[in-house]
Amino acid sequence: MESSRSGNENITPPLFFIIGRPRSGTTLLRTMLDCHSKAIVPTEYPVLLRILSKSGNRNFRTPKQKHWIINQFVGLKHHHNRLFDTLGLNESQFRVDIINHTSDLTTETAFKAFISNCRSARLEGKPFIVGDKNPVYSFYIRTLMRKFPEAKFVFIIRDPRDQFVSVKKFDFEANSPVLQGIRWKMVVKNMKWCLKMYPERTMMLKYEDLVHFPPEVLTDICKFLGVEFQDEMLEFYRNVDAGLGEKERTLLNVFHEKLSSPVNDASVDQWKTKLSLSEIQGVEKGAGRWISEASYQPFANKIKFRIQLSFVFWSAHAIILNAMMNAILWLPAGKRFFLIRMINCFSKIYFLIFCKVK
Repeated sequence: MESSRSGNENITPPLFFIIGRPRSGTTLLRTMLDCHSKAIVPTEYPVLLRILSKSGNRNFRTPKQKHWIINQFVGLKHHHNRLFDTLGLNESQFRVDIINHTSDLTTETAFKAFISNCRSARLEGKPFIVGDKNPVYSFYIRTLMRKFPEAKFVFIIRDPRDQFVSVKKFDFEANSPVLQGIRWKMVVKNMKWCLKMYPERTMMLKYEDLVHFPPEVLTDICKFLGVEFQDEMLEFYRNVDAGLGEKERTLLNVFHEKLSSPVNDASVDQWKTKLSLSEIQGVEKGAGRWISEASYQPFANKIKFRIQLSFVFWSAHAIILNAMMNAILWLPAGKRFFLIRMINCFSKIYFLIFCKVK
């Protein structure tokens, strides 16, 4: 549902981020929160980090500077499987909001204006809060907390073994259970650090709690974000494809088919029947003690030597890839994406030849 928006006050709602590893429940949570009548949380679109890599969080004062930041937000029309049209952006109003903004215009303020003019499932009037979700943010948790000191962060984690069940269906990266466990561990460690350092700005929840006790968990999230829980948030599946075209619906069905039905816990503990013992051992070896720290019960006892050996390679891979991803604020985009593609390609070849679990 689109609403009329005018005036610079629409650019300044509080901002929050939903952060988690791929297939951890971030899209489910985004969809639920977007069904709040005072919130806009648009579909995933990789625009913010591109702009931060070029401009940081500086001020835009002159008409030329404002036109530049506008073009940065609207210039990325397509990106792999992310379609610009899924945002439902009111581009003309977005331009008006930016051009007419009279006080200091930062990247954060422009980003809020961008979200405020995107499609919302139920919003009537201007948004009270705006949010953004992208699994790639899990690489940049500390950077985002530093760049956006007033934003709040909702972290969501999922049993790494169930997460691997879901991730391995897609070609996101090398689908090594050891690597996925390591990456999960690195993200959880960063989240725990942020919870300790910024308790007033951060909240962590488990995917399993969200699907087992959705009203209670959503109530806690809403309280954290400063809004009241609404029952309509549980009816997200009635609005999930509103305003989408055929291509957008196709992508939704490919990646998030479960959003078309009420929330359920059918995907919890799937690893017990869908993963081999070697895969379970691989994920648990990668996750290490953090699987217990996150209150998940380890299953495997003795780890195969082959998995122990592959842990060395994948640990180095994860550290190098993490460093390369964090170089986003310094490397030119072309070189950055080339290097990331190269290391991912090498990793997939290595995985297919030496590490694939039969």
